[in-house]
Amino acid sequence: MDIQKIKTYIIVTDYVEPNTGKDVSDAIQKVIDENPNRTIYFPDGIYIFSEPIVISADPTKSVSLRLSNLAVFKPLNWTDPNLPLIRVGVSENGESDAPLNDAYIKGSESVSIIGGCIFGVGTASGISVEGGVGTYIYNVAIKTTPIGIHIKKGPNALGATYVNVDNVNITGNDRRDCIGVLVEGTYNTFSNMRIASINFGVKCTETGSK
Repeated sequence: MDIQKIKTYIIVTDYVEPNTGKDVSDAIQKVIDENPNRTIYFPDGIYIFSEPIVISADPTKSVSLRLSNLAVFKPLNWTDPNLPLIRVGVSENGESDAPLNDAYIKGSESVSIIGGCIFGVGTASGISVEGGVGTYIYNVAIKTTPIGIHIKKGPNALGATYVNVDNVNITGNDRRDCIGVLVEGTYNTFSNMRIASINFGVKCTETGSK
């Protein structure tokens, strides 16, 4: 299949050149912000970020990411190990968005992240889901991250987030505080996962109302 012929796909390399060693954070965020309800495709190459990619869970603004098998996200001058390379369900002001309601429950996944490698080099975490509902993370390699995937509490009494994680390979950074999957939200599904070089494989915290 010729990816260039799929009109719903935005090809990142039409706007950003990978493999330069330069920060592409602002350029990639601009592509995301200007193409709501599209799939953003990353061809082979190394993409360098000095700050996280932010993806809204608002269905009028959300996008999905599709990485080729040899597309790699890496941090540059990262100072906060809890800060992930990809933040899902976050508005422009950095707050969680798309609160849970019937409209979102009845819809399909609000955001999907498929393929590629998120390479934290021991300093950046991988993916955090901070808002919305129904995020789908599939066939992603997450390597040398302090936290591989962080699913925060959903915006309702049950803390529901409905995240679906499948066929994901997480390798930590061998530190004592390293976590493969940190789960604060409920009603999530995890399958076909490999987690290695970490202290906590899956760590679940208390959620919901008391």
